[in-house]
Amino acid sequence: VFVETLTDNSNRTVADLRHLFSKHGAGLGNSGSVAFMFDRKAVFEIPVAGIEEEALFLLVAEAGAEDLAADADTFTVTAPVSAFNDVSTALHGAGIVTEEASLQRIPTTLTAVSPEIAPKVIKLLELVEELDDVQAVYSTLKLDDATLQALDV
Repeated sequence: VFVETLTDNSNRTVADLRHLFSKHGAGLGNSGSVAFMFDRKAVFEIPVAGIEEEALFLLVAEAGAEDLAADADTFTVTAPVSAFNDVSTALHGAGIVTEEASLQRIPTTLTAVSPEIAPKVIKLLELVEELDDVQAVYSTLKLDDATLQALDV
């Protein structure tokens, strides 16, 4: 788990995080101790409606993007942080509106969690996200179909 915070009192924020992690059977590492498990990337989410995938791919690839993924409703463009402005400018210049344009931490590997432990981990992540000083929470959590079914119960 990688937690990004913005605070005026780091002692309070660390104490709050340490309390939540220890209360839920986890430990709080040193600052940056899991940073190697995540790559910082520029991520753009674009509604699928009215956009041709191949034309979008050519546009963002020329601007420096690394990947374009599609699901039923959204295209997700991933680029190096250094290409954020170039990709954003290319999309804007083509009249393409993004739902989201941000810098995110993308896990380099995923960690499978058993269906028995997954609800506890999800609860911890939700509680961490609710803290006032927390800006973003990233994890290497991998949920397979059995685990997702157990969470629906």
